[in-house]
Amino acid sequence: IKDCSILGNSAVGNGSNGKGGGLYFSGSSLLLRNVLFNGNLASQAGSAFYTTSGSVVVSENVVVQD
Repeated sequence: IKDCSILGNSAVGNGSNGKGGGLYFSGSSLLLRNVLFNGNLASQAGSAFYTTSGSVVVSENVVVQD
């Protein structure tokens, strides 16, 4: 995911439904570059992003403002 903004999202609920307000990732690998996370909400975990497996590479200007 590159060159984007993920704004004002929510994940509300029990279990995995309440995780990863901005982004929920389960997979092999994910690259974040030039991404803004702002105003996202999760009732369980990971307001900006949540990952269950695989790897996340945060590269070049990733900003979290929750």
